[in-house]
Amino acid sequence: MLTNKDIEKMIQMFAKVFATKEEINEVKDISQQTLEAVEPLASFIDRQEFENAATTTQLSRLKGWIHQIAKQTSVKLAD
Repeated sequence: MLTNKDIEKMIQMFAKVFATKEEINEVKDISQQTLEAVEPLASFIDRQEFENAATTTQLSRLKGWIHQIAKQTSVKLAD
C-alpha cells in the first residue's frame, strides 16, 4: 500500500520529469526568437552563395576569352 510519503515522492519525481505548460511555452518562445534571429543570416548566406556562383561563372568565361585572345595573338600567358 502506498503511503502519503510515497505519493509525495512520486509527485516530486514526476514534477522533475515532465515539463509544465509554462516551461513548454517558454521553450517555444525561445525557439521562435532563435528562428527569427537566424532567418536573416540564412537568407544573407543564400544570397551570397548565389552571387558567388554568378561571379565564378563570369570569371571562368573571362578566363576563356583571355586564353582565346592569347592563342589568336600568339601571346604566351604565365600560369
